[in-house]
Amino acid sequence: WVKIFGQKLDSQKDWDDEKKKAYLTGLIEEIKVNYDEQKNEHELTIQFKLPIVNDIHEWKNRSNKKQGYIIKDGTHTSTLTVKKKSGDGRKPNPKLPPNEHTLLRWSSRTS
Repeated sequence: WVKIFGQKLDSQKDWDDEKKKAYLTGLIEEIKVNYDEQKNEHELTIQFKLPIVNDIHEWKNRSNKKQGYIIKDGTHTSTLTVKKKSGDGRKPNPKLPPNEHTLLRWSSRTS
């Protein structure tokens, strides 16, 4: 994956939204967003197409780095929790049912 995506990282800052979207669509399989109203936080679970989460870069020979390196696969999934700030001024969405958990899902897969 380093060969595929690594060289692009330096130029990302200058990309327009369409280029960023195409890049992320190539990298991410699915994003699940779960909101817990009681805890007032969102949990995002990101499913990557490649095993890049906690992968390991290992030199074949530490004293002679010209021999190259190997990448040991990590996992495909990363989860993070984001606490909402209290009093952000937004009103609840009346289109969503009032429950403790709301699950939203995005996928790069096409039907």
